[in-house]
Amino acid sequence: MESLAYLVVIIIMSFILAGPIALLLTLAKPKNKVLKIIKRIFQSIVLVLMFVASLDFLFKLFWALGVYGFAMIYLTLAREYFPKKHILRELIKTLKQSNKP
Repeated sequence: MESLAYLVVIIIMSFILAGPIALLLTLAKPKNKVLKIIKRIFQSIVLVLMFVASLDFLFKLFWALGVYGFAMIYLTLAREYFPKKHILRELIKTLKQSNKP
C-alpha cells in the first residue's frame, strides 16, 4: 500500500508541476529556429499529457485539479502563440468595469 501512495504522489506532483514548467518555457525566446522547434515540441508533449490528465481529473473526484490543468494549458498557449495579447490584464480590466455601479 505504501508503494501505491508513492505512485499517487508522484503522479499528482508531476501534474501540478507540469503547468508551471510549460509556462516557464514560454519565457525562453531562442533565436535559433531549431531550438525554437525543440522547445515547442517539448512544450506540446507536456501540454498534451496535461490535457489527458486534466480530462481524467475533471471527470473524477479531483475536479479542481482538472480545472487547474485547463487553466494552465490556456495560459501557456496564450503566452506562447499570442504574446501581444495581455489576457490577465484585459480580464481584470473587464471585471473592474463590470463592478462599477
